Amino acid sequence: MTRVAIAHDDWGLVAPKDAAGMHSELAVIEAVVAVEAACHDAGWETCRIVVGSRGTEPGRGWARHLVGDLEREQPDVVLNLIESVDGISSLEVAGAWLLELSGLPYTGAPPRALQLALDKSVAKAVLAARGVPVAGGLVMETGEEPLPKHLRWPLIVKPVREDGSNGVTQDSVVSDEATLRLRVQQVVAEFLQPALVEEYIEGREINVALLGEGDTLELLPLAEIDFGGYPDGYRPIVTYDAKWNPDSQEYTGSVSVAAKAMDEGTRERVSSVALAAHRAIGVRDYARVDIRLDPERGPIVLEVNPNPDISPDAGIARTAGRVGMSHAALVQRIVNMAIERGRHASP
Repeated sequence: MTRVAIAHDDWGLVAPKDAAGMHSELAVIEAVVAVEAACHDAGWETCRIVVGSRGTEPGRGWARHLVGDLEREQPDVVLNLIESVDGISSLEVAGAWLLELSGLPYTGAPPRALQLALDKSVAKAVLAARGVPVAGGLVMETGEEPLPKHLRWPLIVKPVREDGSNGVTQDSVVSDEATLRLRVQQVVAEFLQPALVEEYIEGREINVALLGEGDTLELLPLAEIDFGGYPDGYRPIVTYDAKWNPDSQEYTGSVSVAAKAMDEGTRERVSSVALAAHRAIGVRDYARVDIRLDPERGPIVLEVNPNPDISPDAGIARTAGRVGMSHAALVQRIVNMAIERGRHASP
């Protein structure tokens, strides 16, 4: 019988700083429970591997624990749900490296793709080098740096190494230099990292979910963020509250829906750009490419998301449901891709 290890963050070690943080932690728990049920539906055994320092200094000792757990549990495949270690996002990559070095097949993106996607400025540079359209911008470390004259206002400011829209609020979009510099300084002080400043792209926000890799790569039906419920004066952007705070107007006012009417030429360009972005970053098994439709320039890639949330109410699961794929079937397909990859890698 196939034995699946579900590797996930130790949510008990990181105290959420607010209600939205608590909701994001609960989302991880819900994902673990749901994928576990999907594995049981397939007749597979499961075990949970909690990735964390377990009472020692954060960021220390966790690797030894992970290796020991893998040796003790002896899984056939690992379902990798590691998003951080002890709240440290950069260690997501280290977790994938340990899985890679273990020789066990595991789901989702390889370490290189995770590393590229973690730093938004690096990912943008790679995408641009491959001819994938991205918004113009720069990285600011102090807020004092000179601004290129070619930038189109307004601009949006984000932490350069956060995910899940962490650090993105309505105040992230700025329209003048003084406000920009102040916002950069706030981001640097709060997140202890540089800020990515890029052109704010007007237009529809399209999410493209992809399954597989190489010749098996498949695009699921296009989805779109409907901001119709946002209050007047709000920018149509996916903020941290929009993703994680159910008590906020942004959470209730934005929803992922099937993409609305789009001419065939635009649909083909969106799909082509998403495929190019997927291949440039090197993600696999399941991923999401976020795109804005600029009225003049067409599709512009905002971000490539490796290993996006696969809980039952997450965007990729809802998108899969539109082609008749249940959540259990989605999880089983992802796990089977890793199992098949392991078979081909065996001597």
